[in-house]
Amino acid sequence: QSSASVVVAPPLAGQRGYAAAATPPSTLTTFPVDLPVRGPAKNAIASATPDWGTAALACRRLGPQAQVLVDTGHHPMGTNIEQIVALLIEEGLLGGFHFNNRKYADDDLIVGSIDPFELFRIMSEIIGAGAVERIDFMIDQSHNVEGKIDAMMQSVVNIQTAYAKALLVDRDALAAAQAAGDVLGAHRILVAAFETDVRPLLTRHRAALGLEADPVEAFRAGGYAETRAHERGTFAVESAYY
Repeated sequence: QSSASVVVAPPLAGQRGYAAAATPPSTLTTFPVDLPVRGPAKNAIASATPDWGTAALACRRLGPQAQVLVDTGHHPMGTNIEQIVALLIEEGLLGGFHFNNRKYADDDLIVGSIDPFELFRIMSEIIGAGAVERIDFMIDQSHNVEGKIDAMMQSVVNIQTAYAKALLVDRDALAAAQAAGDVLGAHRILVAAFETDVRPLLTRHRAALGLEADPVEAFRAGGYAETRAHERGTFAVESAYY
């Protein structure tokens, strides 16, 4: 699963936070077990790992180097993904993510484009558990309308934004609200962090690293995609999904 994925280091954790690189199989320290409930042709075939629980059980049998890979588009509609994330972290079984977003099925859209609050809640669970350094952040998307590269870059920016907002959650106040059974109070604490504009913070951080304030706009203004398309030519292809 990970040999062709894009690894995205967490933002604000060093210069790797703004880099994306392919990960060859030889560098993997864990064996990721995906849980493809939904995906191409899922209505026509039976999956060997029909849900995250089955994937977790498989990892238990395989040993400590096997961990669950959570694809954010491979769940039934309405699934509480952050709850799954919290449980897998607690059990030491969360190995990483394939980040994308979906509206109907495994759409492989830009992560955070449909439900940015869900992405924030996932990041909040990771930060709250102090698990960010032991989780692989990867992107698994298929862009057929947007540009391939700038859409992936937008996903990285969205992940960075959600991560930065999750860092702002008042953990002490949240824990107190949870202990008191104050659901609305806990919700308001999360929303306060989610609605904070962290773009100036990310802009300053990029500037400190000598990077563009808006990576997507800088890429699009540079003309790289147009130059490569002109050099290689264009031709029509059919989708690989059937």
